[in-house]
Amino acid sequence: MLEAVKKVSDVKKEGTSIADVRTLKTDIENAAADPLVEALVASLSEVSPADTQGVRNAITSVIDAKAAALVPSATGIPDRSLMQSRAGGRAGDSDIAAGEFLIVPPTTFSLVLEMESTDIIVRES
Repeated sequence: MLEAVKKVSDVKKEGTSIADVRTLKTDIENAAADPLVEALVASLSEVSPADTQGVRNAITSVIDAKAAALVPSATGIPDRSLMQSRAGGRAGDSDIAAGEFLIVPPTTFSLVLEMESTDIIVRES
């Protein structure tokens, strides 16, 4: 991104740096629970096991409702450890300013860039 900013004709090439980068992990509530299993258990808890048609109806209602998968909450948990220096280890302020860092998500997660125009602040020197 820093290289792209430096290519803009109005931007002074010398002294251009990244002031800060914020990395967040998504807060997934109750990630260990399987939402389909939880919906089935809740639905079956009100049915007598002896009532075969009642059990069938309870399971069918959950499947027909297409139980929602876990979705991230609106809460992001700040985590600077996701920024690694190119040499390895956690990126420091000088690595960030120079644009010499990598964002490394945990192995089971994906990387998503959430950015708005208000996230970029241009300061004249």
